[in-house]
Amino acid sequence: YVLTQTTDDIVRHARLCEPPPGRGNLRVTVDTLEPGIHRIEVVAPDQLGLIARTTGVFLDLDCSVTSALAVTWGDRVALTSYRIEAAEAPDREAIAAALRDRLATPIASTPVPGIELAFDDEGSPWYTRCVASGSDRLGLLFALTSAFAAAASRCA
Repeated sequence: YVLTQTTDDIVRHARLCEPPPGRGNLRVTVDTLEPGIHRIEVVAPDQLGLIARTTGVFLDLDCSVTSALAVTWGDRVALTSYRIEAAEAPDREAIAAALRDRLATPIASTPVPGIELAFDDEGSPWYTRCVASGSDRLGLLFALTSAFAAAASRCA
């Protein structure tokens, strides 16, 4: 994480994460980086399906995710940062309310046709790397993260 972020990003993220949000709480920020390009950051207690539900909110708001970052700290605080394309900056409160609603519902997924997954268990001693190959489309990140979250919920 530290090697991929600027000093300004790290400081902004640290400020967002402190103090840690309590159970059921979350923080959302929305910044316009340039016309049509926005950064949305979400801080919440780590939980299964957080990224899937967040990207589902973005899909509902007709936002296209062009890049994403996710990190979880030892105190179980999760930070996600998204660069999105949308004509207008989404409303921070609307995102937070929609995400709270989604977090209260069971995770579900549908098949993701035309995408091939390759898994690498040897690239890291702690994690499995997954590379998804196929044509990009609106909602793909939501579909993939929902599938992973649904699979994980069946294993829990």
